[in-house]
Amino acid sequence: MPPDVGGHRPNHLKGVVLDNDKQAMRGHILAATSRLLIESGDGKVRVSDVADAAFVAAPTIYYHFGSLNRLIAEAQELIYQQLSAPLKRSLSDAESALQGGDQERFWDVIGTHLMMAWESGQRGEESGVVRVLTGVLSSRETKQKFQEMIDETFGRWATLVNEGKDLGWVIKDADTDALIALFWAASVGQAFLGGSRMRAIDGPRVRDAFLRLVRADPSTQE
Repeated sequence: MPPDVGGHRPNHLKGVVLDNDKQAMRGHILAATSRLLIESGDGKVRVSDVADAAFVAAPTIYYHFGSLNRLIAEAQELIYQQLSAPLKRSLSDAESALQGGDQERFWDVIGTHLMMAWESGQRGEESGVVRVLTGVLSSRETKQKFQEMIDETFGRWATLVNEGKDLGWVIKDADTDALIALFWAASVGQAFLGGSRMRAIDGPRVRDAFLRLVRADPSTQE
């Protein structure tokens, strides 16, 4: 027997459908808000702007998010996820290279990761990582989710670096935690230096300098 008899949903499915509809509307509003934030030169968005972009009434926005501050924080979190997606993929690629014993691929991926992190700091008139994180950290809920994500990613990077040491790929006396901090500081550093006289320092230079510091000398490997 089909679940929807006579055009009516069984009671046990009504809550599921309503939850799905609610999540779909939240996602729709978030997507509209994130587009506005990316397009906005100053990162400021009003409820009326979101209502117009999402074709919804202002009360609908407050119903789903409670406040403009929380909406913007969650939209910035969505932007951050989009910005960091390539970095997450490169982390997975580095893990795969490590598991496969492919040292050349491992360092190629690490180098690409560093360049992407550097270049994500500021992207012309678009939202760079510094502006995005300012929004994410403005809400208790998104700040907690972000911290949990950072802790999980930090753990994966720590495992990657320490296993690289065991294989002789990473210098033995490297400070694992400090190395990972440098990985992540790259994007923030670019945001500060991008408009200064130091702007000639580009992604490839950052990558090459970093790898010279941490890559073990192949001639010393057994």
